[in-house]
Amino acid sequence: MERQARIIKLIENMEDRKTCSWKGSGKTSSVPSEGVEVGNVEQAIKEGYKKIEIRFDETSFVSEVVELRKEIDKLYKAIGKLSKKLATKSIFLQNLRHQCYILKQPLSVTLESEDSEIVASCYDINMYGCGDNEEEAIDDLCTVIVEYYESLKEDKEKLGCLPQKHWIYLSNVIEEKQ
Repeated sequence: MERQARIIKLIENMEDRKTCSWKGSGKTSSVPSEGVEVGNVEQAIKEGYKKIEIRFDETSFVSEVVELRKEIDKLYKAIGKLSKKLATKSIFLQNLRHQCYILKQPLSVTLESEDSEIVASCYDINMYGCGDNEEEAIDDLCTVIVEYYESLKEDKEKLGCLPQKHWIYLSNVIEEKQ
């Protein structure tokens, strides 16, 4: 059974074969490769054919391999471009860039490139800012965090479960300047 599976796998991997023929148990069959399905080979094995000969046009096979190599190279280049676009960078935000607030401890921020825009995300509070470059994205995130902090502070007695958790977190890391 293992031998049969290897033979079938070999035939599946042969992309450009001119003729497949199998012989054995007094039977002989030769079929052009166009339209030959692996199912036919499986059937031939089940019927007792012992020998499978695969013939293919070597020039055609080599040119197919060259074409596949070119396709693979194109895919590698595309992957490289995508990985640059999707590159992420983690930083620690040391201050909120605001005259009224300071950070008692740094905030973890992730910078990601999406299309032609940079997104700065603070996953601890599900906030993000964006801009044309890293500085603009961080500035926008700082503004969003300060506005969110002030909003939570105003309504701290009426907060739901998640905003309450965000308030507790932010009130522990943000200090108001005197």
